[in-house]
Amino acid sequence: MVRTAVNAAVRHDDALLWSLLSPQTQKRVGPRLAAFRRRAAPALRLRLAAFGTRYRVVVSERLTDAFGVVGITSGTRALALPLRRVHAHWRVELRGPVRVRALGPRPGVRQAEVHQIAAAADRLRGSGYATMWLDGLPLDTKLARLGNGLTMYVNLPARVPRGVHTVVAFASARRDASALAWTFSSTR
Repeated sequence: MVRTAVNAAVRHDDALLWSLLSPQTQKRVGPRLAAFRRRAAPALRLRLAAFGTRYRVVVSERLTDAFGVVGITSGTRALALPLRRVHAHWRVELRGPVRVRALGPRPGVRQAEVHQIAAAADRLRGSGYATMWLDGLPLDTKLARLGNGLTMYVNLPARVPRGVHTVVAFASARRDASALAWTFSSTR
C-alpha cells in the first residue's frame, strides 16, 4: 500500500492516490477527484514523493478491527499514515478530527540524552486506542486521558543509543484515527 502511494506521488498519478483514500477521507478532501486534484493532492504528493524509492518501513500494523498504521523513514524524514479497513482493503485515512502531535523529544531535535518519549492526541470522542513505536519496536505506552485529550508517554529503561531515531504515534477514537511520525537524534 505505501509503496503504491509513494510511486503514485512520484508519478503525479492523482487518480491512483485518490483510489487509495478511504471513503471518509475522499469526502473530506474531495468530494470528487477534480476537487482533490486542486486542493489536497499537491500537498499529499509532496509529502509522499519526498521519500522517492529510498525509505524503510518501520511500522506496518493492524491495530483494531477498523484501523492500522504504516510508518516510513528515510534519513531524518518520517511519515506515518493511519489506515482504515474498507471491506477487504486498507485505505489511507487523512484529515480526520483526531490529531496527534509530538511532545518530546521534539521533531528534528538533537540532544545528548533521551529518557522519555511523549505524544498527545486531541479531539478524541469516545473510547479508542493509542500507542507508540521507537525505531519500529512497540513501546509499553502509558496513557493519561483528560476530557477529549490524551497524552501517550514512555519512560525508557535505558538511554537511547547515539544516532537518528524514528517515533511513530497512533491514536483512534470511535470512527476516526490519526498518526504521526518524527525523527530525533541522540548525540551520546
